[in-house]
Amino acid sequence: MADARFVPDFSGYNDVLNSTEMQSVLDGYADRIQRSATSMLSPDWGAPPREDHFVSGEFPTRVGSTGRYVRTNTEHSKLSQSKNKTLTKAFWAERG
Repeated sequence: MADARFVPDFSGYNDVLNSTEMQSVLDGYADRIQRSATSMLSPDWGAPPREDHFVSGEFPTRVGSTGRYVRTNTEHSKLSQSKNKTLTKAFWAERG
């Protein structure tokens, strides 16, 4: 029996990951995670959660495409992430 070997086509990965459709999917996914994490914050500091508690941005990947991240931006969100795992819960809630 012959050995089968898979050789990935990284230029094909770049084409798919850099397509406008995939980038819009990633943007929407990051925005939903950011909104979900913001809604999980408790207003225990006297003010309702603002939109700037969590921020999303872009980063370059090893294969040359662009990825997305969501991170904490304020002390309130950092404390909530460390105590309640807010971003982790928002991530898993969006994955379904």
